[in-house]
Amino acid sequence: MHLSIIIATCNRAAFLKTVLSCLKDQLKDCPEDKNMEVMIVDNRSVDITREVVREFIEQDKRFKYLYESQKGKTHALNSGISRTSGEFIAFLDDDVLLEKPWLGQVFYSMENYQFDAMGGRIIPEYPRETPRWVQENAGLLTGPIVRHDHGDVVEEYNETMDAFWGANILLRREALMSVGLFNTKLGPGLGTYGEDTDLYDRLKQKGKKVIYNGRLLIKHPVEKERMSLAYFAKWKIQAGRYYAQMDLSRDLKLKTIGGVPRYLFPRLARGLVSMAGSIFQRASLLKSMSRFFISLGMTQGYYQARSIRGSQHA
Repeated sequence: MHLSIIIATCNRAAFLKTVLSCLKDQLKDCPEDKNMEVMIVDNRSVDITREVVREFIEQDKRFKYLYESQKGKTHALNSGISRTSGEFIAFLDDDVLLEKPWLGQVFYSMENYQFDAMGGRIIPEYPRETPRWVQENAGLLTGPIVRHDHGDVVEEYNETMDAFWGANILLRREALMSVGLFNTKLGPGLGTYGEDTDLYDRLKQKGKKVIYNGRLLIKHPVEKERMSLAYFAKWKIQAGRYYAQMDLSRDLKLKTIGGVPRYLFPRLARGLVSMAGSIFQRASLLKSMSRFFISLGMTQGYYQARSIRGSQHA
């Protein structure tokens, strides 16, 4: 079985060096008969990303470098898919820490589980100075803080489980190609998120077998900027833009004002009132902020789509 690992990166050379070091360390224990490659796709970096990758290539030819000039993580991921040949493809973020034996568990899963796609477990790694309220509200902060933890089990995803995260997934190439590559209208660098959720939804809609593997474990360092209400709001706005794009793709018949569904305006007003009323209760405030900023992002997404359609017909 041939495995391709794809990592898209942009101007994060220091983080990238850490994950590649983790992979290099685990490759030492990888038998020579395991056919694999690690493709790092550089998405317009202007830092020392190329030099960092070259160091690893010189030490192990299984590391490969690819430059993608079109802006957006999903463009980089799709480019990596087209330039690799593995029967299975694993995707990792450029800033994760691989718990041993992550690579061994990938090969074990390929050989012993029946699946089309697999989501791995992701545990946040908080810095020492993490505010108490952040860890106390870990569930509410999932999203802005990357976390995907359904325990140390292997089971098929069901309706009670949230979708896998692109920071740690393993797919059968045949299944991926059958549902289409990553949606290049979504993803970091394009003003929205949700490229992994969109892929998950398409796999499930096509009846593909998608399983969760709690033993395919990575840790995701929590950057200081993520532990702020400003980042929380920004992330929820981008999530709202994703929801708007998904609604627009379904061509829902909604009553609108200026291209924006009418139901969003009272929702925004209620959200403002709710935030003001919960300002001193952190959990309630986070819930209110989530509803308000998702609605704001949806409003922006709908309005932007209207503006684009208007310019196309001008």
